[in-house]
Amino acid sequence: MKLVKSLLLGSAAGLFAVAGAQAADLPVKKAAPVDYVRVCSTYGTGYWFLPGTDICLRISGYMRADYLYLEPGRSDFDATGFRARGRLNFDFRQPTEYGLLRAFIRYEVTRNTGAFLGSGQSVLGSTAFFGAGGVSSVDIPLGYIQFGGFTAGRVQSFFDFWANDDIYTTLLGVSDLKTQTFAYTATFGSGWSATIAIEDPNERKSLANVVDTAFGASIFGPAFVPVDALDPTPQALTSGGTRAPDVLGILRVDQAWGSAQLAAAAHEIRAGNLVGVNALGNTVAVLPGAAGGLTDVDTVDSEWGYAIQGGVKFNLPMIAAGDQLWLQAAYANGAPGYTHAAPFTTARAGTFRLNATEGVIDPLTGDVEKTESWSVSGKLLHYWLPNLRSNFFAAYSELDYSDVGRRAFVDPISGLVVNAGFVDLKIIEAGANLIWSPVKGLDIGVEGVYRKFETNGNVAPAFGPTITAGGVGDRNFFQATDNQDAWEARLRVQRDF
Repeated sequence: MKLVKSLLLGSAAGLFAVAGAQAADLPVKKAAPVDYVRVCSTYGTGYWFLPGTDICLRISGYMRADYLYLEPGRSDFDATGFRARGRLNFDFRQPTEYGLLRAFIRYEVTRNTGAFLGSGQSVLGSTAFFGAGGVSSVDIPLGYIQFGGFTAGRVQSFFDFWANDDIYTTLLGVSDLKTQTFAYTATFGSGWSATIAIEDPNERKSLANVVDTAFGASIFGPAFVPVDALDPTPQALTSGGTRAPDVLGILRVDQAWGSAQLAAAAHEIRAGNLVGVNALGNTVAVLPGAAGGLTDVDTVDSEWGYAIQGGVKFNLPMIAAGDQLWLQAAYANGAPGYTHAAPFTTARAGTFRLNATEGVIDPLTGDVEKTESWSVSGKLLHYWLPNLRSNFFAAYSELDYSDVGRRAFVDPISGLVVNAGFVDLKIIEAGANLIWSPVKGLDIGVEGVYRKFETNGNVAPAFGPTITAGGVGDRNFFQATDNQDAWEARLRVQRDF
C-alpha cells in the first residue's frame, strides 16, 4: 500500500512539474495599453483629446469677487453690495469633412446682495433662490453649436461689437446682449466675413408699460384728462404675441491693424392694443379689455423698427503692446434695445431704472408712433506695464419720443400737469479702471463710473412734488423727469484658469 501511495504522489509531482515547465514556455498576453490623455494643439493651448475620440476639450473659467458702491437715490436703496461668481466654460471641438464641429457651454453660479439686487440692478440668472440677506442664481448665459458656418443656440448677439469688454460696469449706450440665434457666416479672403442671422426678438423688446403707484392706476388710463381735449394722451404700447424673429445682416473684417463691423437689424413692433370705431364714428385706440362700445374692433397694425451700427477697433502696438482703441455708433427707429443695453427697462443705470418703449399708440388713429434712439461710445485700452492696464471709456446716447409720446395730461385727483410718462432723455457716461495682474491669471482692479441724465420733458406740476412714473419724489425707480447724476465704484478680484 505504501508503495502504491509513493508511486501516485511521485506521478502527481511529475505531472505538475511538466505542466509548470510547459506553462513557462507559453506566450504571455500583454495588458492593454493605457489610453493616456493627449494634448490637442490644433485649436490653441489648453485643449486635450477626450480618450478614445478625436474630440478636443478645453475647460476654463474664473472665480470672481466684487464690491460695489452705487450712489443711492432714495433712503430705501442699498448703496453697497457684494457679489461672488464662479464660471465654467466647456469648449468641445472636432474636425469633420464639412469643417469644424463645436459645442460651447458656459455655466455660472452667482451670489448677489445689496446694490447688486436693487437700485437699477436686475437679479441675474434664470433660476434664483433666496437666502439670508442675498440671492443666489444659476445660469447658462452661453450655449451654442457651430457646424461649418452655421451657429445655433445662445450667443453674444451678432449685432454687438465692443459689448463692454474688459470693463466692470454696463454702459447704457452700448449694445450688449446675449440671445438665441440661428445664423450662417461665410468667410472670404483677407479676414472678411458676412453673417445673416435670425435672433430672438423678446430679448431686445423694450416696452415700458408703467403703472403710477401713487394712484394705483395706469398713467395712460382713461381717468386722466388731456391738457388739450383735441390732443389726447397717448396709450402705452402693450405687447402682442411674438410673430417674427429679428433679422440681422453683418459684414466684418479682422486683420492685423484691427477690426471693423457694419450691422443692421429689423425688429417687429407687435402691439396688443385695440382699435375700433366709437359711437361718434371716430376711429379710436384703446387698451386691451377696454373695447366695450366700439365696433369694427381689431388689433393695432404691426410696424417694423430697424437699427444700424458701425464699429471699428484699432490695434495700437506703437503705443504699448496690447493697446487698443474701440469706437462705435448706432441708430434705431422703433428698436431702442439695439442702441442701448437691453432689456432697457432693467438695465443698470446708476440709481435709476430707465423707462423706455419702442413706441406709443396714437389714440386718434391707432398708429404706432415709433421712438428714435442713437448712441456713440468708445474705449481706450492702455498697458502701463505688461502687468498693469487701464480702460478709459465713455458713451453718449439719446432717446427721442414722437410728439404723440410727449403729450401731457392732468391728474384729476391732484390737479398736477404731468407728461405721459415718456420724456426725451440724454445719457452721458464716462469711467476708467486700473487692473493689476501680479501673476498670470489673477486680476485685481478698481473702477469708477459717472452717469448724468438730462431730460427734456413737459412736466409742469401745478403744486406739490414732481410726479413721475413710479411714485412721488424727485428720484424714483423708473425715469426721472428732471436732470440727475449718479456715481458708481467697484473693487474686483478675479482668478482666471
